[in-house]
Amino acid sequence: MTERPNTLTAATVVRTARPTPHLIRLVLGGGELTGLPVGAYTDHYVKFVFPPAGVTYPHPVDMATIRREFPAEQWPRLRAYTVRAWDAAAGELTVDVVHHGDEGLAGPWAAALRPGDPVLFRSEERRVGKECSERCRSRWSPYH
Repeated sequence: MTERPNTLTAATVVRTARPTPHLIRLVLGGGELTGLPVGAYTDHYVKFVFPPAGVTYPHPVDMATIRREFPAEQWPRLRAYTVRAWDAAAGELTVDVVHHGDEGLAGPWAAALRPGDPVLFRSEERRVGKECSERCRSRWSPYH
């Protein structure tokens, strides 16, 4: 089993949209997205990083360094979101966040984001290969 990456990716909000009243679509870009390993597996997700108020981390941000050099109350909270789209040519990553109003962590955060705002995340993939996904889809699909 491969080890999870510890280095976090810094991105910038390119644009946001509201496809529905309770869904916020984030489009992220930036130089650190170049070569992002999205697409090797059928399901890719990111874990957005939410540092406690007033806490900043040295760049490049590394989770092992944070856990080693910061007290536990200054560790970030992480929330996982499935990647909706990855445009390698444009270097844009799209993620949808449900917005339930002022409650919760990620929804209010996403609602407040504006183009140019920084975003930190850890990129991960679920370990399901494409061949399994295609086999499962063909077996369970009503269209086979």
